[in-house]
Amino acid sequence: MAKKSAQLGAMLRSIHLNIRSEVLDEFRLHLSSSLAESRKALQNTYESLNVEQFECEQDLESYQDILSDDFWQLDEVHNLGESLAIVGLYRLVESHLRGIVKVTFPLLGEKKKAKLIRGESSEIDCRSLAGFKAIDELRLINNSIKHNDSKANDELATAYPVWVKEKHMENLGAHYDRLKPDVIAYMKAFVTEAYAKTAEFESSTKPAKGFVRANS
Repeated sequence: MAKKSAQLGAMLRSIHLNIRSEVLDEFRLHLSSSLAESRKALQNTYESLNVEQFECEQDLESYQDILSDDFWQLDEVHNLGESLAIVGLYRLVESHLRGIVKVTFPLLGEKKKAKLIRGESSEIDCRSLAGFKAIDELRLINNSIKHNDSKANDELATAYPVWVKEKHMENLGAHYDRLKPDVIAYMKAFVTEAYAKTAEFESSTKPAKGFVRANS
């Protein structure tokens, strides 16, 4: 099968190095802003309450309990949003790496492609790439969210002791912020390595057609 041009390879490499993750940050920003406004409105309502607005003090307390439940629900929405951001970030990683592997190693079987995306293949020494630990931890957090009721599973807690086995994972937004820069660094390193090892494109040093290299 004829190789594709080096120019096309360079263009695709450039596209793959442009990792668009802004939508996840915008999602978190909008969610945080909306929740802050809702909390402020609830707080103002709570603080404006007085017993004279109700037939008895017990009714006031019941209404305050309802508002407290609303505060709790906002916290749950916040936690859910941060969990979705983590899952979304890992979904972005999987989707992006899958596209890279499809271009650079098209003849690999599906199982081998999946292993390469997980960083377990011989085609690329993924563990040596910058940011591998971040991508691995993100993968395990994602699995714990999706398959272990957002509690740290044994694999995550063993590999990364910051997590406690079977304890509900908290402050996922902070972990998103902590991991994301290294995750992006890994994805870019993966792109560079994949295009360096692929045999799908002609060498950029190949002489142009019609040019005969002089004998040394």
